Order: sequence, then C-alpha cells, then structure tokens
Amino acid sequence: MECKLKEKSLISPPQNLHDTLHGQWHLEEHDFFSGLPELKEDFISVSTKRQISRNQFIFCEGERGDSTFYIESGEVKTFRITSSGEECIFFIRTSGDIFGLSEVIGLNIRKANAQALTACSVFEIKKNEFEGLLSRHIAFARKMMEDQAKRIRYLCDQVENLMMCDVSNRLLKLFIYLSYEKLSASLAYEEPVSVPVRLTQEHIASMTGCCQQTVSEVLKRLKEDGYISVSRKEIILLKPKKILKYLEMI
Repeated sequence: MECKLKEKSLISPPQNLHDTLHGQWHLEEHDFFSGLPELKEDFISVSTKRQISRNQFIFCEGERGDSTFYIESGEVKTFRITSSGEECIFFIRTSGDIFGLSEVIGLNIRKANAQALTACSVFEIKKNEFEGLLSRHIAFARKMMEDQAKRIRYLCDQVENLMMCDVSNRLLKLFIYLSYEKLSASLAYEEPVSVPVRLTQEHIASMTGCCQQTVSEVLKRLKEDGYISVSRKEIILLKPKKILKYLEMI
C-alpha cells in the first residue's frame, strides 16, 4: 500500500523556478523554430499542411519513416502497443513540437505510432526536402540534436522512475514534467498550477507503467492529502512547491 507523502521543511522561494530545479534542462520546451523565423519559413515552404482529426493516426509502427511533422496546433501522442495489447505512451507532443524525426534520418521503419489527441494542424515534410533543409541550415541540424538530446534525457528519467519510484512519485513527476513551463514561468509558485495537457486515467497509466485501478487509487489519495485537485477537465497541482520539495527537484 502507498504511504502518504511526507511534509518536508520549506525554504523561501527564489525569483524564478529555472534557478532552482536541479538538472531539469531537458524539460524546457519552446517552439522548435523559436528565434529562427527564416528557417521556419523555409520549412513551411517545402512542407504540406495537413488537418488531422481527433483520434486519427498520423503514422503507425511498421510503416516506412519517410517524413517528419511539425505541430502548428493540437496535441499528439506517440506510443507502442505491447504484445499483451497494452498501450505504452512515450511522449505527448504539443504546439511547436517536431515528431517523427528518428526514422526519417535513415528512412527506417517506424517503431511507434502517432495519434492525434485533439484536432491538429501539422506540417509534413518529406525526406528529400528534410535533407535539403539540413544542407542549407546548420541551425536546423543543431536544433534537431538539442531536441533529440532532451528526449533521450527524458526517457532515461522515465526508466529511472519505473525502477526506483513508487506510483505516487511517478504520477507527481509526470504532472511536474508536463507542467514545467507553467511552473518555471511563475514567480509565485505557491499558487495552484493546472497540468496543461488533458489526461485520462488510461493516459496516466500508460505513461507511468501501472494499471488504471492503481492510478485511480493513488489519484484519490493525493487528492485527499491536498496535493492535487482532479476533475474531468483537468488536474491541478494545489501545492507545487511542496511537491517539488518532496520529489527533491528543488
């Protein structure tokens, strides 16, 4: 059975959460083309704009990875289906993100699925045009390497969480990861913060390596302990600083 979270002594909050989160550089999320308007313009000029319906698959594992995608608006999950039929979610990508990069570099077979969680607007760029951008813009290659490094670091953290953390820790870390930009932009992070991605219990279970029943039980305990508020529309971190202290992230 899960233990209740332990209250720890608190220190005075700093001016900016970016100054105190330990080693969390990989959680910083900005528009892939932030500060690079010419590169974005070139990318869009050789891409095809697609409107994706909610729940529509953008690509599936086993397909050839001959293109990559930039999200103009909406949310996309990338995941695999296990041999037992369970869903394992790796990432939830949002506006400003690029996904489907790994396979297009070598025209490899897709190892994951991409499915729209909401209605999405995306730009799809084919392998030839993608390689042309790489040859024309060194900044494009640099941004790709930075992006991939962040994702590798994030996945390493997830492996560590699965090996070392109980379910309460896993859930709270997931909520912090998804809320990082909101938290780091806040000067008064004693205040409640809503998780910006709408998550079902199935999504949470798929991203934390546990079953839905366990997620339901732990969410109820965290709610009873006053750390979160849960509704059909959102999850709110009621005491983000206390959660961060408990997780030893500040």
